[in-house]
Amino acid sequence: MKSVLTTRNISLAMLLATALFAFVFVIPNARLAKRVFDAPPQNPYLSYVRYDELPYQPLELRGTTTTEGKRFFDQGMRGYMRKDYATAIKNLKLAVQSEPQAQWWLYLGVSHFMNHESTPAIRALEMADTLSSPFLKTTVRWYLAQAYLVEQKGDRAKPLLESVVASQSERSASADSLLVHIRSVTVQK
Repeated sequence: MKSVLTTRNISLAMLLATALFAFVFVIPNARLAKRVFDAPPQNPYLSYVRYDELPYQPLELRGTTTTEGKRFFDQGMRGYMRKDYATAIKNLKLAVQSEPQAQWWLYLGVSHFMNHESTPAIRALEMADTLSSPFLKTTVRWYLAQAYLVEQKGDRAKPLLESVVASQSERSASADSLLVHIRSVTVQK
């Protein structure tokens, strides 16, 4: 009788050891392998995206009345200058709802971009592009192209970068360099 219990104990111990091995090593590695093989392909443009903050210098005009939109914009820009993009986004959304100005949409888009939120950045920057003057379009299109690259939309970024190059602005050289990289990625595909 004693040998039966020992054999049963050994069988039970081996079963538990096998289950423990599967639980600790096999199952997590199978999940990891599934994540690795089911993961979307790596973004070929991401290493070329530049998260450069758009400078901001507040203007103080004497004798002007401050609107509700301007108050929200100023609060948003205080958050932006502290690199508190969540606060900037919250207040800039309220500002553009109150008064849809191109510059305000631009900073809302850049705040989303700096917060690594490319889809809402694209929406805001597209609105800024629609509303902006030629002077502001170059900056808008630079950030919009960057957001498109994060979304792996090189075909949407190319014409924007080409317009930045054609503008002969301070961003032209960077846009031209980025176009070279985008074209090399397209050729490699």
